[in-house]
Amino acid sequence: NTLLFAKSSSDMWHALYVSLDIFIWPVFFLLIPTMLMGASFPLITSLSSSRPDDEGLTTGTFYWWNIFGNTLGGICTGFIFLPWLGTEITIQVFTSLGILWIFFVRKIDRFEFSPLNRSLTAFALVFATIFVLPKKGELYLRIHESVVMPHESNFIQEDIGGVIFAQYDSDTSTIFINGLAHGRYPDDAFNVEVSELISHKPDAKTALIIGLGAGNIADLLLRYPSIEKVTVVEISHALVEALRNIPFYQDLLKNPKLELVIDDGRRFLNTSNIKYDIVTMDPLRSTTAYSNNLYSKEFFKLVDANLNPDGVMMAWMNEYTIIPKTVAETFDRVKMFYYFLLASNSKMESHTEVRTHFIETMSLEMQIEVMKRINKPYYYRGDKSYVLERGRGYPYLTDFKPWTEYYFGLNLRKKLRYWPLRN
Repeated sequence: NTLLFAKSSSDMWHALYVSLDIFIWPVFFLLIPTMLMGASFPLITSLSSSRPDDEGLTTGTFYWWNIFGNTLGGICTGFIFLPWLGTEITIQVFTSLGILWIFFVRKIDRFEFSPLNRSLTAFALVFATIFVLPKKGELYLRIHESVVMPHESNFIQEDIGGVIFAQYDSDTSTIFINGLAHGRYPDDAFNVEVSELISHKPDAKTALIIGLGAGNIADLLLRYPSIEKVTVVEISHALVEALRNIPFYQDLLKNPKLELVIDDGRRFLNTSNIKYDIVTMDPLRSTTAYSNNLYSKEFFKLVDANLNPDGVMMAWMNEYTIIPKTVAETFDRVKMFYYFLLASNSKMESHTEVRTHFIETMSLEMQIEVMKRINKPYYYRGDKSYVLERGRGYPYLTDFKPWTEYYFGLNLRKKLRYWPLRN
């Protein structure tokens, strides 16, 4: 879409880069090392054998140390180096350590390497590495250029869960999690979701939010007069720390009605004995790895178990056949809108006057954007019968059948109008 609407050659190249960068960067960082590792593995194995009668023992020993080193390296890198040092410093350290091979080179062609020459060469290469490679924070500034809106400041936070890249100015922000945009603040899409949710549960007192994101839903619900407590379950400690460093989020995170829990949403629901009037989830794209943990029928049953009898769930979606059908297989009543849906086991009635009043509390600019979405002819799609008819012939999501994570095959089947699989 960005390519189609490019207005200049620079816009076109920018759009092409944004479309392909998910392939460019892995190739840049992984292709050459992968090829070298693949070539060096059999080479070192053959060189390590000094006697023809001990090849089996030598090869087995080398394999053991290789597996041990890879396992230890993955654990130390993921749980120690990246969270403590950051990506850039970790790359500098590993690259510098890799340069130490120079100490084992005694001769190149006819040039003899004395210990002094080896030390000087290694020192020069390490210095060049530190000078040339990006400094702390610079790598992600180069990778994640602003593609949503211009911002004055950037903030990067890393932990074992991944990398949070936040762009912000005095009152707006854009949040990237592991390279994917996960929300803007403020954003009319979230305002529409909460407006519709509130109109179907105007007397809500307690709310559970699965996934903090850019904080839009939490902020809106905390402002709603009848809400007495909002519990937010967020799996990423780095995201919370990033938002704490953005000035205008501090009041939100210190709100006395807010309970912030750093945990996995599914684990929280499994251990919770609290019932909520509202449960909202706008956590991640359904094509993201492990998204099925939050979109399977088993998960929605957990949500149902944590809802009051007349409670309402709101779920965002970026897949419009299988996810709605999964919800419809779980809840008695469903209302599907064009990018989110509401579900309950009780009758859901829309109080349009509540929605109108809630929208009027927003800024004029936001009201205009919200009404643009609501006034679209395809804003409301239909009820449970519509969802089930739309999904007829398609499976629903279960813990062991995460159809929407494998989105290429799903979209191909939809294009071909062919789906032979059943649950």
